[in-house]
Amino acid sequence: MNRRVLPLVVLICVSMLACSLVNSITPAAGNSNQGTQAVNTPAQSSSSEPCSNLYYPVKKGATWTYMISGLPTGTSTYVDTVTDVRSDGFTDTAVFDNKLTRSSQWSCTADGLLELSLGNAAAITATNTQAQFTVTKSSGVTLPSNIAAGQSWSYKLDIQGTMSLQNNAVQTQGTTSYQINALGNESVTVPGGTFNAMKLQISGTFDIQVTIQGAAMPFSIPITSTAWYAPNVGMVKQVESANMAGNAVNTTTELQSYNIP
Repeated sequence: MNRRVLPLVVLICVSMLACSLVNSITPAAGNSNQGTQAVNTPAQSSSSEPCSNLYYPVKKGATWTYMISGLPTGTSTYVDTVTDVRSDGFTDTAVFDNKLTRSSQWSCTADGLLELSLGNAAAITATNTQAQFTVTKSSGVTLPSNIAAGQSWSYKLDIQGTMSLQNNAVQTQGTTSYQINALGNESVTVPGGTFNAMKLQISGTFDIQVTIQGAAMPFSIPITSTAWYAPNVGMVKQVESANMAGNAVNTTTELQSYNIP
């Protein structure tokens, strides 16, 4: 989850896997609010609006700057902005340091927020991959309206898409499912400040089928992640890991600064 529960490492693993498969089939081609915060806000939202969430302030124009380390190419910085808010959902848009832009759609329900997109464009950029993924079915909730220590929830996304590697079209389809457990509040320090944040433990599996030149191959990618969400701020840190066919990927995302109107 860059700034969400969805894992960054999934697309990195898929990209690395697809590159390996292509090479086995064809020859290789030649802060406005930066500072310290330590609050003990009750873990509940005071608004009845569907998009109101204590751990993700859904306000048009709100921005968060993050840095990701552990990518195959080193580090990457991006700015995430809430660019549109509707009665039943909203859009956030990430602009990366290489000028790549990615928009993500969210659904707002009485149970909480559900992200309707997979992964992070930084993963694609880091492996020189062009890709387009679509969520065909979603269920559960990404971030509940209220979160308390000991609470658990789950969500599931069915996806399909196309990746372009070395002039080869790689078709993908699969299901990604997650179980999230709230461990309780913990103090965490990042460049953007010190926060009393809710710690979430995330485990999941990405079952995917990759098709290259008519050859279909199924794979399963186990995913683990720990994320910290601060009340009235959002995600302040996330540590993610996954392993695909011996390719271990570990990334850390940290909040650099934020501005919430």
